[in-house]
Amino acid sequence: MRRTPLATLAPCAALALCAALALGGCGGGDPKPKFTDSPDPSPSASSSAATEPQPPEMPDAAKRHTVAGAKAFNEYFWQVATYASESLDTALFSSLMSDECAGCRGALNGIRKLRKQKAEVSGGANSTENVKVVRLKSGSAYPMEVTSDVHSTKQVITVPSGHKDIYYPSTSRVRLILNPVSGGWSVGYWEVMS
Repeated sequence: MRRTPLATLAPCAALALCAALALGGCGGGDPKPKFTDSPDPSPSASSSAATEPQPPEMPDAAKRHTVAGAKAFNEYFWQVATYASESLDTALFSSLMSDECAGCRGALNGIRKLRKQKAEVSGGANSTENVKVVRLKSGSAYPMEVTSDVHSTKQVITVPSGHKDIYYPSTSRVRLILNPVSGGWSVGYWEVMS
């Protein structure tokens, strides 16, 4: 079985940061997880509450239909991806995607599957660099193509049975097509290029 973190799985039919999905052949330099069945001690309820992930706020710059706005939105999108993977809350992540985006649906389905399994996720923060934005012409709208190197930190996913998947840091070149919408952008396409 081959499993990969969120950024790498985007083009796969059943996408996830979501190690819980059994996928093969997704490409993009997929890191192989380390599997263990020995549970680590659980943190106390008070320490868990203190580290509860908080949803990021969209900066005003990310709402503008400009090249700089698309770049700011790309950074925000990956912050939301991190939040969704850590919290297993897909509402905000879903609001940034169009219904036609297959890679997006795959990511959402993977996170929802982990939530259904009552998984605990730690790590897997995403950050970007080497961002390139190209304005595209499509009818009267001007979508933006954004490519960036997406870095994912080490991620550990544990299910109640004690099974644990560990994903080591990785980098993937990812392409998003952003469509201008009221109040910002919507991801219409998500592809892992390498």
